[in-house]
Amino acid sequence: FFVFDKLQKPPVLPKIFLMFFIGLVISSHSPRFMPSTGFAAFMPVLQAKPYESSHAVGDRFTVNIEVDRMKSLYAYQADILYNPAVLRLDKVQQGTFLSKEFADTVLYNTPDTSVPGIIKHVVESRTGAGDATGSGTLLKLTFTVIGAGESKILFDHIKLLDADGAEIPIILSQAAVHGLELPKT
Repeated sequence: FFVFDKLQKPPVLPKIFLMFFIGLVISSHSPRFMPSTGFAAFMPVLQAKPYESSHAVGDRFTVNIEVDRMKSLYAYQADILYNPAVLRLDKVQQGTFLSKEFADTVLYNTPDTSVPGIIKHVVESRTGAGDATGSGTLLKLTFTVIGAGESKILFDHIKLLDADGAEIPIILSQAAVHGLELPKT
């Protein structure tokens, strides 16, 4: 929302902003989209891995929430969504990315899992000086397949911050898990 008086020209959005916005929109709808050129190719990525997997009902497996090309992460918060008719969350574990270089970290409280299908208020921070760069695992989520169907692993209310409290723009990549009902033998 821009406010103009009659003498001002409307602002022109820089090409780099448009490239970022287009890359963010495309990547949020296409989990395998990874731009190879332009500004978005250098942006950090928040992703659930594996991108796609299939498991039989009753199988237990882990999804890693990872960052790639991160420049200076100090803290993050997010909600994570999944289909509770297909998956049951068994465990949330802190990853090792923020504790790089032997930094102390804290996973604040226990993420709220009281509503099936939503892991609310996942918040982790370094406690000392400095930040983490590079690639690595923020969280490990262990699920059991309880029904046939598809469950996307989605992110909501995401905020990644550097040591100065500035928000870090990211590209999001979701995952899909297929629960398979195998024929009884």
